[in-house]
Amino acid sequence: MLGLVAYWAHGFVSVGSISVDWFGWAGLGAAAAVTTTAVPSGVQRRIDLAGSAVAVGASCLVALAGLVALDASHLAASAQAALASQRFDAAVTSASAAANRDSGRASYWELLGLAYAGKQRWREAGDAFAEAAKRAPYVATHYANLARNRARQALTGDQTSGGPDAALNAARHAVAADPNNWESESVLAEVQNVFGQPEQALETIAVAVGLNPNNPNNDAVAAEAAAKVSDPAKARALVERILALKETAALRLTLSRLALRLNDRQAALTNAERALELDPTNTEAQSVVASLRG
Repeated sequence: MLGLVAYWAHGFVSVGSISVDWFGWAGLGAAAAVTTTAVPSGVQRRIDLAGSAVAVGASCLVALAGLVALDASHLAASAQAALASQRFDAAVTSASAAANRDSGRASYWELLGLAYAGKQRWREAGDAFAEAAKRAPYVATHYANLARNRARQALTGDQTSGGPDAALNAARHAVAADPNNWESESVLAEVQNVFGQPEQALETIAVAVGLNPNNPNNDAVAAEAAAKVSDPAKARALVERILALKETAALRLTLSRLALRLNDRQAALTNAERALELDPTNTEAQSVVASLRG
């Protein structure tokens, strides 16, 4: 009985481990065999038979649970393959079946969310990521994906799942789940930027860049957020904080634009020239330098 339990427990976490398909049946036979004893009396016989029935029944339940988990694992693998080839309808079908068969596994709900996101069904994707987060609240990625998809849903005009507040709350949960996760910080910055918090977005980007300076998406979000900040001097100070952690042509151009808003032509030129040094093919930097030198 214990061997049978261990066999299926291993199978729950590794599809390939269920390679000795006779072991389950051997376990059932052993469970029945070990519960059969000598029968000294009719009463004892009934007791032993009842014990045998209980043992065999328990073994059958363990075996059935293992088969269900194995089937769910195969369906999840099919969903992953479909996602990799961008066959999103097939991915939704397989991931949904996997999640229904083994509903306690967060990774299957995460797969379903990714499949729905591939079909741009933002509400359903968010619902699936929310289920994943319920089952594994310590995994920041579940909350980050929930935040992204609640934001996309809200931006289409569908506020039925909580709108911007739901997206922001999910992003904050992602950061709380793993404060050292740069992706969570980047997602929070994205959501803050699109929902009217550009100053906070720039502050969050500084944290994200401090954790990982190699995410180019942060540069684009910083440029958008800086343009939205009503006080260009404050925006410049925030962008300079980011620039102290990483230097890119995009960030230098962002500083150049802010300098122009402040009528600081020399600073605008200096930053545009530096952007060209970092990226000689940058057409915007070329245009800014040409206009300021002329």
